[in-house]
Amino acid sequence: MKPDRRQFLLASAGFAAAHIVRAQETSFTLSFAPEILDLSKPFGFAVVASTACHCEAGIVDADKRSLLSAPARWDLEPKEAQSKWIERPAPERLSETGTAGMFLVVHPSTARRPHFAGVLQRGDESFSLKPAPVAFVRGPVGDQQSDKRRLQETAERLPFVGDPAPRSQEGHFTVALRSESKLQLKIWPGENERGKPIYDHVFQNLPAGDNPVPWGLRNNRGSIVDAGEYLATLVATPRMTGRSDTLYFASFQVV
Repeated sequence: MKPDRRQFLLASAGFAAAHIVRAQETSFTLSFAPEILDLSKPFGFAVVASTACHCEAGIVDADKRSLLSAPARWDLEPKEAQSKWIERPAPERLSETGTAGMFLVVHPSTARRPHFAGVLQRGDESFSLKPAPVAFVRGPVGDQQSDKRRLQETAERLPFVGDPAPRSQEGHFTVALRSESKLQLKIWPGENERGKPIYDHVFQNLPAGDNPVPWGLRNNRGSIVDAGEYLATLVATPRMTGRSDTLYFASFQVV
């Protein structure tokens, strides 16, 4: 039987359309709660993903208005962070309250769902981790590449361990602090920070350097949480006066 060209073209178009629909269905957006941060001076942010994906990362204020002229667009490889540096913040885009949060529009490159970690930090808050063999030291003043690499290394240390997280075990984040700080951890279920967090805890007097920040997969009432996707924000407030807060953020799965 001679092939029907019209039927073949229609079938091909339907096949392509189905693939486009499926690709659109796999894309998703993560929204991390805004916190009070001082972004009046140069600042940067970095993001790392667990699996390959295309990511559009931006900063918003408490009213979800973008603080950047355009999102950062990256093709992320697994566990390799990308960063963006803002040398001259636009005053008209900074909110009066000084709040800033992160959003990520994610287009996975594989069937596996990516999870994320990242950091948003003012640029003059440099620090050094000692005696770590890996240089975590800011370069000369105005050295953007050194600042960006420092942010990337901070993001790459942060992801929740383990992910996916078995509910019978405790996990933790690894937060690299500039100086002794108070740190507030908040956890939400799902893909955004709607409503009150199910877990909210303050860690006092964490030292400079790498700090494991635990979460036992339990809510504020002490009950084990359901399996699913979760978001976390970790805000570090330095004890030293004159330093600004840092926002760390992460997504992960509980099983």
